[in-house]
Amino acid sequence: MEDYEATWILKPNLCNQGTGIFIFNTVQQLYDFFENGDDSSSEEEDEEEEEDTGKSLADVDWTKLQEEREMKGNISDIKEWVIQKYIEKPLLIDNRKFHLRVYVLAIGALKVYVYQDILALFSLFKYPGGNKDLTNVSAHLTNTCYQKKQFSSDNNDDNNDNNDNEQSQNEMNEDEYDEDKAVKLFFELTDHFTEEQLNSIFDKIKNITGEVFEACSGELGFFPLPNCFEFFGLDFLIEERSVSSSDFNVYFLEANAEPDFMQTGERLNFIIKQLILNASTMITSHFFPDNNKDLDNNECNQNNDTGKFHLVFEQQEKGYMKEASTMKFIE
Repeated sequence: MEDYEATWILKPNLCNQGTGIFIFNTVQQLYDFFENGDDSSSEEEDEEEEEDTGKSLADVDWTKLQEEREMKGNISDIKEWVIQKYIEKPLLIDNRKFHLRVYVLAIGALKVYVYQDILALFSLFKYPGGNKDLTNVSAHLTNTCYQKKQFSSDNNDDNNDNNDNEQSQNEMNEDEYDEDKAVKLFFELTDHFTEEQLNSIFDKIKNITGEVFEACSGELGFFPLPNCFEFFGLDFLIEERSVSSSDFNVYFLEANAEPDFMQTGERLNFIIKQLILNASTMITSHFFPDNNKDLDNNECNQNNDTGKFHLVFEQQEKGYMKEASTMKFIE
């Protein structure tokens, strides 16, 4: 790492909403993060306690206080971290970075489907001229919850004297979170991609998702159960296309269990409603095949797809799985 000029991103294994993510490009920065993280966290907690002592017990919002402390956490309590090479040249739209949130349905032991309605989640801050400029973290982290926090009243109050925050706000020229700019449908980005490019990227996402589940299906820590189903949220990043290439590279960033279904916002919340409705059809047809003969015979299902779900991986069930993988209605 010391001899290789690159930017890296550090993520805690069990946190969410962009909490605890750190971007760095030197080993010393990484050392400083772990050595000073506990002290800064403790100082923040001490300051909170001092502020709370000036309030009556009735005035303290204990639920909010507990949530804030749980989100901040303590570096020494986090035992597992992931370090990834930061994508050097992410594709930008309107000079803003974005990533793709893909909803995945896993049924039984094991069929994996990718849902076609993909979200494009944007930073609301202009991307710096080079990824070496890490001072404006808000331009690098495209997590929707993190972006919303940058426009919250609490965050603005805490950062009134922060030059980086003022610079970020000037770059946006906005004071409120803009949902329409932050969350879009991937297949609606026709001003920036041709139909062929959109379909090519989607095909790559399906192939990568299948490879991810194939790779982990044999791991001891992954236990798909015959009579269960689960949703996942997989995140992908598109790399800036080189001049000589007509195609885009797509990178898998991370997989999230229990994905946040609120990232669509109000305008696109119908996506989640359709996702659940389509998933219910998929699930019942899997577990109650005798009651879904019409579904089994339709053209969509014969192509291994149902509605907007696309089959990307299927693991052959073993004997004991087959016995437990079907259900019957009890009259």
